[in-house]
Amino acid sequence: MALSQALPIDNAAIRRWLDRLEQPGFFIRIRGKQDRRRIKIVLTQQGE
Repeated sequence: MALSQALPIDNAAIRRWLDRLEQPGFFIRIRGKQDRRRIKIVLTQQGE
């Protein structure tokens, strides 16, 4: 399920929130190979 569908928050707000969490290294974003609009969020060891 898409994060934007699971939460009652618009896409721009989710992107800003993820940007803030990505900076300290809590997760990494992996773009889809066939559809680069899809982004998989993977927790790092620090984010677990």
